[in-house]
Amino acid sequence: MKQTGRWMKPVTLTAAALSAALGWGDGTDGLAEAPPAVREKGEFYNQAVEWREKGRTDQALEAFQTLLAGAESEPDEALRRLYSGAANNAGLILLQQLETGRAEFYFRQAVEWDSENAIAWNNLGATLLRQGRLEEAQEAFERACRENPFLALPYNNLGRLLLEAGRLQLAGEFLMAALRLNPGDPETLFLLARLYRQAGIPEKQKEVWAALRETNGNAPEHTLLLASQLLQEGAVADAEPLIREILTQRPGMPEGRLLQARWHARREEWKEAERLLRDLLKDFPGDSAVRQDLVAVLWEQKRGEEALAVAEEGIRRFPKSAENWYGLGLCRDRRGDLKGAEAAFRKCVEIKPDYARAWNEIGVLAAGRNEADAAHEAFLRALAADPFLVEVRYNLGRFLIMTQRDFDRGLLLIATVAEGQNACSGRANKFLDDLIVIARGGDPGWGNKR
Repeated sequence: MKQTGRWMKPVTLTAAALSAALGWGDGTDGLAEAPPAVREKGEFYNQAVEWREKGRTDQALEAFQTLLAGAESEPDEALRRLYSGAANNAGLILLQQLETGRAEFYFRQAVEWDSENAIAWNNLGATLLRQGRLEEAQEAFERACRENPFLALPYNNLGRLLLEAGRLQLAGEFLMAALRLNPGDPETLFLLARLYRQAGIPEKQKEVWAALRETNGNAPEHTLLLASQLLQEGAVADAEPLIREILTQRPGMPEGRLLQARWHARREEWKEAERLLRDLLKDFPGDSAVRQDLVAVLWEQKRGEEALAVAEEGIRRFPKSAENWYGLGLCRDRRGDLKGAEAAFRKCVEIKPDYARAWNEIGVLAAGRNEADAAHEAFLRALAADPFLVEVRYNLGRFLIMTQRDFDRGLLLIATVAEGQNACSGRANKFLDDLIVIARGGDPGWGNKR
């Protein structure tokens, strides 16, 4: 399907599969035998944690900030760990709100209070990654690994960062380290499978697939995720037997039927894909992924009016679905209704503020109107929501270079996209070639975009 990158909603393993995994940590170690005044602070910390766990994040954030504001200039070791934990929690709450600058401030406070807080170093790395500061993110993840060599989380994050940058050998070393610390972890196994595929070692990739399925008892859910990944990578032939297996184990499984439709779409068998998607939509009218796929398939058949009607029906029936607003925005964009498209994308992020793809589209539209500040803000929000979305890294990198806002960071972002095997790597390599032409005094043919 030609519009896979913008239309298809991937089946993901966990929230951590979309961005660098985070950790909350604990700041109350060593307080049980502390003086009463110190234990009181520990109880206040635990109350803030409870509020956070119950979703009362504003109240929790205020409590963590209050605790930090009352910190002594030279606290003992137990209190330093407490303040480090409070700063780490405050940073995570802010990061979830896409406030990357403020989150970074608190994570740096956390490692200042306790330089051995590996969780805080990991979270600082994730925050820097969400700002496009890849080299600094790598350093923070490496520091986390040094501070706690038995914590799998930073090894996994570092492995993924290097994998996305095309540094396969080093990525493999860190991912294998993560797997030794957390055997059978599905996310790490998926990343290793991707690595072996990119490295052109299919026999090793199949070994990882077998380990993934064996570790998880050949559950259809994990077979589903594996088949989904293969489809996203374009490995259509490898995905087909897995999809058949899923539907044999669980006939009528909605996710399996959706993958079957996507398999036909990948083969450009539009009519069969449409039939399967329409049947699914009858059974599950509220499923936004099915609706988006049907809209995409109709567009591929040059049936724009029908595609728009399906998207608009989704909004009428499920107006609070961020995914449906995103799909409508794409429809309007393809029809040339840019104002209507942006309105739909903004409705999407109003409902779901961390919808990275919608922020990316808002940035593209703003850049097209030469509204540089608005485009920059939108691309940064998209990156904060999902630092591994290659379209975002490509668009932000290109924007930073073209507007001369931060050439070095832009070049690094483009280079990591170019070195990976993804939907944007071709464009990224072409852009780098054009920069070389310009550096030599030539004209790459950008016209007034140069």
